[in-house]
Amino acid sequence: MPKLTIEQLLEVTSVFREHSQEKILKRTVDIIPSAFNWKGCSVFLYNEYEDCIQLVRTSVALPENFNEIKYRRGEGLTGWVFKHAKPLLLKDMQKSNSSKLAKKYPDINWVGKFSESGTSEIKSFMAVPILSQNKKLLGVIRTVSDTSNFSKSDLEIFLMIAKYVAMAIENSEFLRQEKRKTNYLELLMKVGTQILSYFELDELLSFVAENTAKTISSETCEIYLRKNENKNVLVLKGGYGIPSDLIDKAEHKIGEGLTGTIVKDNRVIRSKNVLELPEYKGKYRNQIKDHLKYGDRVTFLGVPINIKDETIGAIKLYNKIPNEISLNSYFTEDDEKYLQILTDMISVAIENVKFVDSMKYSAIKTMKSQRLTALGTLAMRIPNDVVNPLTETQLGINNILKKIEKSDNREMADFRERLVKIQNNLKKVSNEVRILQEFSTKAGFLHVKRTWEELIDESLLFLTNELMANKVIVDRKINSQEFPEIKVDPNEIIEVMITLVSLAIYRFRHYGSKVTISSQISENKILKTSIIGVDNKSGVEIKRKSMSEMFGEIKSYGPYQFSLDVVSEIVKSNYNGSISFADSEEYTRIIFELPISER
Repeated sequence: MPKLTIEQLLEVTSVFREHSQEKILKRTVDIIPSAFNWKGCSVFLYNEYEDCIQLVRTSVALPENFNEIKYRRGEGLTGWVFKHAKPLLLKDMQKSNSSKLAKKYPDINWVGKFSESGTSEIKSFMAVPILSQNKKLLGVIRTVSDTSNFSKSDLEIFLMIAKYVAMAIENSEFLRQEKRKTNYLELLMKVGTQILSYFELDELLSFVAENTAKTISSETCEIYLRKNENKNVLVLKGGYGIPSDLIDKAEHKIGEGLTGTIVKDNRVIRSKNVLELPEYKGKYRNQIKDHLKYGDRVTFLGVPINIKDETIGAIKLYNKIPNEISLNSYFTEDDEKYLQILTDMISVAIENVKFVDSMKYSAIKTMKSQRLTALGTLAMRIPNDVVNPLTETQLGINNILKKIEKSDNREMADFRERLVKIQNNLKKVSNEVRILQEFSTKAGFLHVKRTWEELIDESLLFLTNELMANKVIVDRKINSQEFPEIKVDPNEIIEVMITLVSLAIYRFRHYGSKVTISSQISENKILKTSIIGVDNKSGVEIKRKSMSEMFGEIKSYGPYQFSLDVVSEIVKSNYNGSISFADSEEYTRIIFELPISER
């Protein structure tokens, strides 16, 4: 075994100081020429995708075609080492040619593709395989000399250096694999803890698409789901790294292209070159590839999204981007496994969102049904409980008036006058009851003109007990603007206002907190009411366990959130209005906007 100086040994072992593969290779090619006075050094690593070794680092100036310098098995001197996984030492290269080399090495050839000596002639060539502990070929490291021949001792030193480099690369790969697993697990934990916080499908899918692309290191992510109105069509519902105008517009039929095939066959598709797949149609290829930083979409991973026994969509990743955690330029089996786990979580979240949507729809229908039921009950009770007694009373008064009509008694005349007044009032009541009965029988929702201040007053009246129990101070800001009467269903709007003020009340943690209510009309005829709740932090604490249901560190779908969604849907659907909610440690702000131009 040749002897190394302390300085040389320290130089060689310094490769272990580096953790990233890029730095290990850079240090390697820098050390060899300086420590051993050899001409230069280059490292080629195995490219599994193309089954070749590719130049990744060299101590000399990089040529323009750096990324194209590759050797197939048996191609040139370097390819011979790649093919046989054996070291190669050649001397007096100026006196050698292909025929002379072939006598000693029958399958060797000299192609002269790349040289560390530049324009100088090579005196001696040396290349050794970089082998892992289980003898798997990781690459080839080579060096040249233009002044003297390498010795067997030099070859032994070079083999030892290759072992150190192999160990450093394996350690780096192990750390990278562990970091990648950590990143995947962080993604799964992040998605697992936050995915159920999203109650709107578009927000959920946008969150998933972005985090999936960043963690698995793909340039784009697309999520397709079946259309509700046509289950045979898939529509793009969420994406990252793609033109936003494709969302809700890009479509594929079941069985069409990669997307349709994934859903139709309920299978995973993973490819290093999507252009070679017969299923690939490239329907939106031109629209998307011009949007990308890394060129055309080539590498691909697509996984179906299933709910129970139904395939409802697909998640697709394009363009694997190599980074310090994953040097691969294509999607791996690990990427596929973690993406499948993620899609299982996505399917649960999508099902929950759809369930919540159905609950909101049911809640609105139930609320309307309850009012219809109440009106129907009223319609049935009015004849027996009101109309019949009222009719009997009117008949009784008519009989009395007939009996005393011809009397000349002064007292009877005064009594008759009073009865006539009562009779007229009963007629008015009878007319109003008839209108009420007709309305109740039709069981419709009546839109009438009311002032906004009256509606707020009635809403606060319903909340009197809550306000008093929590000692809430209500501050009504008086606006100098004149508010016109607006045509609304009073019961509906009062229910909305009760819910919004209740939301502010339940945000409070201390007695004596304050709710400020103010309204104004914008130039574009929008009635804007703000409800601002400020907690009285110096007050006595209110013991209320349910607060964490809505305002904990991680959002949960508590009853007040559900109520907010229900009234928001009512305002949007019935009045084309909107409700926005903002919460912080200092305050709760709720903005209720209602167009009045058409009301």
